[in-house]
Amino acid sequence: MQVGATTHYSVPVEGVFNQHKQVARSALVYLASKNEAAVVIEPYPQFWPESDKSTKEFLNELIQLGKTSSVTAPITNFFFHRSFPVDGRHNAKIFREQLGEWADKQENEARRQVA
Repeated sequence: MQVGATTHYSVPVEGVFNQHKQVARSALVYLASKNEAAVVIEPYPQFWPESDKSTKEFLNELIQLGKTSSVTAPITNFFFHRSFPVDGRHNAKIFREQLGEWADKQENEARRQVA
Protein backbone atom coordinates (compact mmCIF):
# COMPACT_ATOMS: atom_id res chain seq x y z
CA MET A 1 0.00 0.00 0.00
CA GLN A 2 1.40 3.38 -1.01
CA VAL A 3 0.71 6.26 1.38
CA GLY A 4 2.53 9.40 0.36
CA ALA A 5 6.19 8.53 -0.09
CA THR A 6 5.92 5.41 2.09
CA THR A 7 5.12 1.91 0.91
CA HIS A 8 3.64 -0.42 3.53
CA TYR A 9 3.57 -4.17 2.91
CA SER A 10 0.92 -6.22 4.66
CA VAL A 11 2.97 -9.30 5.59
CA PRO A 12 5.77 -7.53 7.52
CA VAL A 13 3.39 -5.04 9.16
CA GLU A 14 0.88 -7.66 10.23
CA GLY A 15 3.69 -9.98 11.34
CA VAL A 16 4.73 -7.47 13.99
CA PHE A 17 1.24 -7.03 15.46
CA ASN A 18 0.35 -10.72 15.20
CA GLN A 19 3.09 -11.36 17.77
CA HIS A 20 0.90 -9.82 20.48
CA LYS A 21 -0.51 -12.63 22.61
CA GLN A 22 -4.06 -11.23 22.47
CA VAL A 23 -4.16 -10.74 18.68
CA ALA A 24 -5.78 -13.45 16.58
CA ARG A 25 -4.89 -11.59 13.38
CA SER A 26 -4.36 -8.12 12.04
CA ALA A 27 -4.92 -6.38 8.73
CA LEU A 28 -3.14 -3.42 7.19
CA VAL A 29 -5.71 -1.08 5.61
CA TYR A 30 -5.83 2.33 3.99
CA LEU A 31 -7.57 5.01 6.04
CA ALA A 32 -8.80 7.33 3.28
CA SER A 33 -10.19 9.97 5.65
CA LYS A 34 -6.67 10.65 6.94
CA ASN A 35 -4.65 9.43 3.93
CA GLU A 36 -2.76 7.15 6.32
CA ALA A 37 -2.16 3.49 6.98
CA ALA A 38 -4.09 1.81 9.76
CA VAL A 39 -4.10 -1.62 11.34
CA VAL A 40 -7.31 -3.39 12.23
CA ILE A 41 -6.92 -5.88 15.05
CA GLU A 42 -9.06 -8.97 15.54
CA PRO A 43 -8.40 -9.98 19.15
CA TYR A 44 -9.03 -13.47 20.39
CA PRO A 45 -12.62 -13.38 21.72
CA GLN A 46 -11.58 -13.69 25.37
CA PHE A 47 -9.37 -10.61 24.99
CA TRP A 48 -11.93 -8.25 23.46
CA PRO A 49 -11.46 -4.89 25.25
CA GLU A 50 -14.70 -4.32 27.15
CA SER A 51 -13.94 -0.97 28.77
CA ASP A 52 -12.29 2.32 27.86
CA LYS A 53 -9.44 1.41 30.21
CA SER A 54 -8.81 -1.99 28.64
CA THR A 55 -9.07 -0.47 25.16
CA LYS A 56 -6.47 2.19 26.00
CA GLU A 57 -4.16 -0.41 27.55
CA PHE A 58 -4.44 -2.66 24.50
CA LEU A 59 -3.84 0.29 22.16
CA ASN A 60 -0.79 1.38 24.15
CA GLU A 61 0.63 -2.14 23.96
CA LEU A 62 0.11 -2.16 20.19
CA ILE A 63 1.75 1.24 19.78
CA GLN A 64 4.73 0.13 21.87
CA LEU A 65 4.99 -3.09 19.86
CA GLY A 66 4.83 -1.07 16.65
CA LYS A 67 7.71 1.11 17.80
CA THR A 68 9.98 -1.95 17.89
CA SER A 69 10.16 -2.04 14.09
CA SER A 70 10.90 0.64 11.52
CA VAL A 71 8.26 -1.02 9.34
CA THR A 72 5.47 -0.33 11.84
CA ALA A 73 6.72 2.67 13.83
CA PRO A 74 4.93 5.25 11.64
CA ILE A 75 1.54 3.52 12.04
CA THR A 76 -0.55 5.05 14.82
CA ASN A 77 -4.12 4.28 13.70
CA PHE A 78 -5.64 1.14 15.22
CA PHE A 79 -9.15 -0.29 15.25
CA PHE A 80 -10.65 -3.37 16.87
CA HIS A 81 -12.97 -5.62 14.88
CA ARG A 82 -14.60 -8.78 16.22
CA SER A 83 -14.49 -10.81 13.00
CA PHE A 84 -12.80 -9.82 9.74
CA PRO A 85 -14.74 -10.04 6.49
CA VAL A 86 -13.14 -12.90 4.57
CA ASP A 87 -13.62 -14.82 1.35
CA GLY A 88 -15.91 -17.70 2.29
CA ARG A 89 -14.03 -20.06 0.00
CA HIS A 90 -10.71 -19.52 1.73
CA ASN A 91 -11.52 -18.02 5.16
CA ALA A 92 -8.00 -16.62 5.18
CA LYS A 93 -8.26 -14.03 2.43
CA ILE A 94 -9.19 -10.84 4.27
CA PHE A 95 -11.28 -8.28 2.41
CA ARG A 96 -8.99 -5.36 3.26
CA GLU A 97 -10.91 -2.83 1.19
CA GLN A 98 -14.09 -3.55 3.19
CA LEU A 99 -12.14 -3.29 6.43
CA GLY A 100 -10.63 0.01 5.31
CA GLU A 101 -14.07 1.43 4.54
CA TRP A 102 -15.31 0.20 7.92
CA ALA A 103 -12.32 1.83 9.68
CA ASP A 104 -13.02 5.10 7.86
CA LYS A 105 -16.60 5.04 9.16
CA GLN A 106 -15.33 4.42 12.69
CA GLU A 107 -12.89 7.31 12.37
CA ASN A 108 -15.57 9.66 11.04
CA GLU A 109 -18.01 8.71 13.82
CA ALA A 110 -15.32 9.35 16.44
CA ARG A 111 -14.66 12.78 14.95
CA ARG A 112 -18.37 13.66 15.05
CA GLN A 113 -18.60 12.65 18.71
CA VAL A 114 -15.68 14.89 19.61
CA ALA A 115 -16.96 17.89 17.66
